[in-house]
Amino acid sequence: IDPILARMKEGSTPEEIKAVVANRVRKWKGDPQMEQYLRPATLFNRTKFAQYKGSIGVQEPDVFEGAI
Repeated sequence: IDPILARMKEGSTPEEIKAVVANRVRKWKGDPQMEQYLRPATLFNRTKFAQYKGSIGVQEPDVFEGAI
């Protein structure tokens, strides 16, 4: 919990933390090389967390976009 609290002390909100975790799980779950990094030491590392947080605002195209 210490790395999470550290990110909150730096100004990250609980919603941002949840969004980062959800985003990384979507990207890495099922990928044998990346799934091992779904751990607090990686997700809440100061530098890496800032990068992951910066990427949550970037929306990936919806697979159903333009299907109708």
